[in-house]
Amino acid sequence: MMAVDKFPSFSLAEFQSPPVVETVLSLQFERLAGLRTVHFGLFWEKVKERFPNTEEQPPLPPAYERFPEPLPPANQVQFETIQAPILPRVWLIDNPGREIIQIQNDRFIKNWRKSGPQDVYPHYEPVIKPAFKRDLRAFQMFLDEQKLGQMKVTQSEVTYVNHIVSGEGWHSFGDMERIFTFWRQPLSPAPNPEDIGVRVRFLLANRGDRSAAYMWRCNRPCAPPITSRCM
Repeated sequence: MMAVDKFPSFSLAEFQSPPVVETVLSLQFERLAGLRTVHFGLFWEKVKERFPNTEEQPPLPPAYERFPEPLPPANQVQFETIQAPILPRVWLIDNPGREIIQIQNDRFIKNWRKSGPQDVYPHYEPVIKPAFKRDLRAFQMFLDEQKLGQMKVTQSEVTYVNHIVSGEGWHSFGDMERIFTFWRQPLSPAPNPEDIGVRVRFLLANRGDRSAAYMWRCNRPCAPPITSRCM
């Protein structure tokens, strides 16, 4: 069983009212050859009390990030030879709709998302991280019980989705530098940009075969997901 208690600890900034609307913790691993559709139902029975609702989604394609090679284009065509029926990606959802477990034959993903304006972000260290470890441990134990093999992790990701809403500190794209200190409004005959898209990627660490990157992306209407990837 892969150890889930040796997650690295970092000193993270805390905000009184962060604009986080969703967090996603994801592990990608080598395909479990013995995993079948019936196993999704068997695992659901073990967590059904906390996650009584289900949905089926198309499976996510494999993603392999290498350093210092650049990320592949966001939109690309992939071809793959499949020897067995394609398994879905299954969502197991709690009743408020805030917590989701996603599983497919090479992914384990845990989401927290706001289900309404009354929801408050519970923070990473006290809630998000322990909940991920708890549910990952349950999935690992299930794989052991069913003799489906070990998760050999190939990539991990942490994603924060923040909504910085118009009217709360900014009103137009010309106000970008009021929100993001690194931004400087370019000289232009037009007073305000019509649209803005930013993607920034930093290499945080490179220790032997373990590397980590930090990617920041701002998409219109200025709702940037913040992604940290570790390999």
